[in-house]
Amino acid sequence: MKIFDKEGYKNKGRLLGWGSGPNADWKIMFGVFVSALIVIVVYSGLVFYESMTGEFGAETNITTQSPIDINTIKSTAEQYKAKKATFEALLKAEETLSDPSK
Repeated sequence: MKIFDKEGYKNKGRLLGWGSGPNADWKIMFGVFVSALIVIVVYSGLVFYESMTGEFGAETNITTQSPIDINTIKSTAEQYKAKKATFEALLKAEETLSDPSK
């Protein structure tokens, strides 16, 4: 098939002058790794700098929260006390299951 044999279809290793073949593949992989490493180091440095100056995660629009409803907290605590009492009663109760082996 002559579909992929067109003139100029392949780059013939002219990309950055690295040639073609396995050596060029390794050079490309190394270049991508170094580029990603540089980006990661720069981003990490910026995050470190912002966290040290106190600007990291600072909000400009701080809204006040509504006051806490004490009655809701008391009713929730009462519900949990009732659940605790029920659980403790179930732990102390005798088993009512019959032994199937007898």
